[in-house]
Amino acid sequence: MKSVYTIQNFIKMFYLESNIPAYLYANDNLIYTAPKQTALTYPPQKYLENLTDCSEHISYCSTDYGVYYGCVHIDCDSNLILVLGPVNNIP
Repeated sequence: MKSVYTIQNFIKMFYLESNIPAYLYANDNLIYTAPKQTALTYPPQKYLENLTDCSEHISYCSTDYGVYYGCVHIDCDSNLILVLGPVNNIP
């Protein structure tokens, strides 16, 4: 049986389960989002730089306006970075 597991499928299912937007970057280029986004809704560049420049495997940052973004550096491919958010504590 052929495996259907891909990082894109994981991101899609993660979004459907959590309702947290996810962005997959390869070499600092956006290659996949869930849900589909426009450039107006991508994570702001200044926060994205804070997340991607971090040497930690998992990192997060808070914005000036009380929103959080998370970042995971993918082990199996050092060029891949998964950014999650925005999230906040307002229902």
